[in-house]
Amino acid sequence: MKNKGVIFFDIDGVILLKNKNYDVLIKEKLDICQSDFKKYFFDKEDWHIYAMVGKKPVKPILIKAIEDMKRKDLTTNSLINFWLENRYFIDSRVLKVIDDLKGKGFKIYLATDQSHIKMNYLCNKYNFEKIFEGIFYSAGIGYRKKSKHFWNYIKHNTDIDFDESLFIDDVNDNIKVANSCGIKGYLYKDFTTADIELFKNL
Repeated sequence: MKNKGVIFFDIDGVILLKNKNYDVLIKEKLDICQSDFKKYFFDKEDWHIYAMVGKKPVKPILIKAIEDMKRKDLTTNSLINFWLENRYFIDSRVLKVIDDLKGKGFKIYLATDQSHIKMNYLCNKYNFEKIFEGIFYSAGIGYRKKSKHFWNYIKHNTDIDFDESLFIDDVNDNIKVANSCGIKGYLYKDFTTADIELFKNL
């Protein structure tokens, strides 16, 4: 990048990493098989089509999932809290990179697919609103990153110059859409040597 422009970071898979022990934990603590939770919650259209773009709240979807799993002993709050607190963990290495890039003069934004409930949780826990110049997320915008409408919303509602912007994501299809909107993209691979070199050379 010729000038110190804008860098958009994804959250899941870049700033947040999956807890590899999550499947064991949810079975031990809540007696739920992750495959069942996926089947009755994450795979449902209400979640990945509607909740992720802010068209439906998460709690009613979870209530239905609990009913489908025949688990009257579970509450929506206990399930939500366990998911939010245990599914992911922050990668402090990436936060350090973000701090360094801010020190170089870059403006750092979040561009991510998140429900309202998870985005609010992350902002409260990690003070994202203090770390990032701005936060763009699917439930807040009404479209996911795989849609050009996501990026068009940013373009039409900010003064960000896409020609001087970089998008870092771990999903190639998301990068292709950003590219089609005039934003350079980089496919992140979990802090590999190539990732570290990119950050150093910005």
